Amino acid sequence: MVVPIIFETCTIKDDAPLFSWIFYMFISKMNHHCMAIIGQENFFKNLDNKRNNYIDLENRIDFSFPNNRSILEYQKYMITNDELNRVIKDYSNSYESEKALITDFNSELYTIIAKRIQSIESDFNQKVSTIIVWVNNATINQYASEHNIHVINMELSTIRKMDYQINLMYFCPDKYSTDYCQSMYHEYLKCKDIPVLSRRQILSLFIATNYLNKAFHYDSFAPYELGVSPGLKKDFFFDLYSNEPIQITLKKAKKMFPESSVSIRFHPGFHWDLSNYNFHIDHSINSIEWILKCKRIVTSVSNVGFEAMLLGKNVYVLSDYMPYSFMVLNHLDYVEDSSTDIRFLNFMIFVFFVPLSLATDVGYIEWRHTNPPINEIYKKHIQTIKKELKITGDFSLENILKTVHHMSLKEISALVQDNDFVRYQNLQNRYKSLEEKILILQKTNQNLNHELDNILNSKSWKVTKPLRFVSKKIQKKN
Repeated sequence: MVVPIIFETCTIKDDAPLFSWIFYMFISKMNHHCMAIIGQENFFKNLDNKRNNYIDLENRIDFSFPNNRSILEYQKYMITNDELNRVIKDYSNSYESEKALITDFNSELYTIIAKRIQSIESDFNQKVSTIIVWVNNATINQYASEHNIHVINMELSTIRKMDYQINLMYFCPDKYSTDYCQSMYHEYLKCKDIPVLSRRQILSLFIATNYLNKAFHYDSFAPYELGVSPGLKKDFFFDLYSNEPIQITLKKAKKMFPESSVSIRFHPGFHWDLSNYNFHIDHSINSIEWILKCKRIVTSVSNVGFEAMLLGKNVYVLSDYMPYSFMVLNHLDYVEDSSTDIRFLNFMIFVFFVPLSLATDVGYIEWRHTNPPINEIYKKHIQTIKKELKITGDFSLENILKTVHHMSLKEISALVQDNDFVRYQNLQNRYKSLEEKILILQKTNQNLNHELDNILNSKSWKVTKPLRFVSKKIQKKN
């Protein structure tokens, strides 16, 4: 039996807590499985008055907002505000409690979770096999480990509707760990029967049509040397998992690049003071527009890191705890200009991330616990993606552009064969060729200097020094 446990302590006094929409999404998508769900008290209140706040999310996440009647059956597994207040009573504030619960065991919460799980197992006469969490929780992990229960840390990836064609989800034991992702990737590399799509094919599959042209020509027009995504002003994930304070990162950026060539993009609605710097403050409509303006992106625990990889940018992820941290630089100590390995992008998009429709399907969740081979996971994901994007035929670039974006052959030709882009690529190729020649000449020069040093330091050269001196004197007289 699969049971989501959705709650957070930062907004327990609010009428609409931060994770409300997640709670409602799970009820909408999983209630046909007669599923139980554990959530905090305020999720259950005044639902009919909240609906208008979630209309946009309903369209983007494809879920139907529940009404008061449909949610009544779940109330018996509710975590009351009184119970949550007991959980957080020893912390100085709700922010500190939320941060602590991610990594520290809490005996009060353990008792609450144990009671709810035991009640569910008794009511359904089934053992709970899987717990879904949105934010990692040390106490839930402890209970699950003791009772042989799987934990899935689920969260929206950067591939989400509006800017993209589909929603892909994180689906792992712990989002803030590289171990699971790295282990899966090593297995993926052993698979010989999984095709590798180009960056353009991947972008064409997922990105919204209005961003295709810029995304295809991502390295043509990037006025900023570096883009910095600093996260929230108070961010417990940043506090826990970042390799360095954001102010240190900003100082490094200032030393490495002219301030006018550094662009800062704040999380929407969470701007903070940067009066000590003359960096460009970005106001793009979304992260895609901003990333495409930058040659390099530095972030810490944000989804922006992977989005920049997808868009062909060089990426610094200043955290050792993001799933993909092992594939990128984790420091901003020097300038780097390499993009992410295309095999790794294929792995993340088609294997590691999971389509939302599968991630919330109990049958799929139980199937994943059988440890299926990587190529079988890939096939299931590909089939789902094809179905949701209504793709028939192969994954050729032309077919994707035609099917997903409804482009004509003329439009496809104009997009792929953009003259400015072709000229730019030709210049880039010539530049790289000249760079290679320069490296060869530098190596040759280095070898010749080395040979000369050997000669000048040789015994024979030193022994014959008087003869050379006499010879020069004779030459001058003549």
